Amino acid sequence: MKPRINFTIPQLVLQTKFSFFSLFFFAFGFIACSNSTDSATVQNEENFSNPLPQEQNWLTDLMQKDLLTDETYLQMIPQEIIGYPLLNSRPYPGLKGVYAVYSSSEDPDDPHIILQVIDGAGHHQFQHVNAVYKMLQLDLNENSEELSASTKDYKGMRILVKSMNKNNQNKISSEIEFIKSNRYHVTLTGNVLDLDGLYLALEYLDEYVFPS
Repeated sequence: MKPRINFTIPQLVLQTKFSFFSLFFFAFGFIACSNSTDSATVQNEENFSNPLPQEQNWLTDLMQKDLLTDETYLQMIPQEIIGYPLLNSRPYPGLKGVYAVYSSSEDPDDPHIILQVIDGAGHHQFQHVNAVYKMLQLDLNENSEELSASTKDYKGMRILVKSMNKNNQNKISSEIEFIKSNRYHVTLTGNVLDLDGLYLALEYLDEYVFPS
């Protein structure tokens, strides 16, 4: 019997040990720390080191919003993405959100999509989405024989795109991150699915409505 697809961190993340990602996670952590405070309250709301332009006020508004229930996160995601039905889902570990797997098969060697959604509402979760937003504003571009990673504008969205060739399995893994509805950090990971397929999933999710 072949193993079931379970809730593990995507192999694309686990296997990425290149210099770009070392730099990326260092920068990401630095940004997150620079916005954290001991109390994580008033200073985040009123004392940004770089005040946000008017069009970015949605970031500060996030701190005033209420988090949803775990049941709501599980119910708000689509039952199918570009033909792949929802296989299983659970609350996101450690943060408020949802982690879901979409596939027509329980065989991990078959194409599947992993959807991760982290809510940015409230003081604590806002810091995560704020750091992601700042990361997405960077101009990143890394290419090698095994990996490509870049930030870009795509149909009105600012996204981070990663693609890695699994040489030992002759498969392609790809990943796209973006902020949806000025609230949610969304990560789409495609295993045995190329970027063309993942872009279709991105466009579908962009049109899909999450609670605001």
